[in-house]
Amino acid sequence: MDRGALKARAREVLSGNWGVALVVFVLNGIITAVASTILPGLGGIAISGPMEAGVDSIYMTLQREEEPSVEQLFSGFENFLNTFLAGVLRTVFVWLWTLLLIVPGIVASLGYSQVFYILNDQPELEAMEALRASKELMDGHKLEYFMLQLSFLPWMLLCVFILPMFYVVPYISATNAAYYDYLLFSSGMVEE
Repeated sequence: MDRGALKARAREVLSGNWGVALVVFVLNGIITAVASTILPGLGGIAISGPMEAGVDSIYMTLQREEEPSVEQLFSGFENFLNTFLAGVLRTVFVWLWTLLLIVPGIVASLGYSQVFYILNDQPELEAMEALRASKELMDGHKLEYFMLQLSFLPWMLLCVFILPMFYVVPYISATNAAYYDYLLFSSGMVEE
């Protein structure tokens, strides 16, 4: 895996699509904040999975050189039960592993990182099946994915001082979508 190539691909797919990325970033933030405010605790939990699935859907569309739409942000609600349960179960499993130690929690988080991409590609899967599929897909790839995420640390630190989050978050999201397609290709699940 070439991190530089994945990041270059992310910049390429975002070129000309920054308007969509900015609207998605702002809408997602507002909707999540409002839901958390209206129903403290429960509101954020109820919509976090479907919203994350919707955001991932948009970046998958960009990665696959299709025309994205802001309406895709709500596509996770079309499969609400599975995206909701996948979000809750992922959080619970990562939290339980973190109770053992921080490192097992990080490893679990990496293993479940592809769950919403998988649910977007295979909406017929149930939440537990998608979580298992994510773990399977990430088998042997957790360290490289961890290093990819770690490579964004300087960008995140720059957000504190200089760069706004509305540039960095879409850049990371587009890179993660490129990584998902890389995983599919490297596992032989799709052809280039």
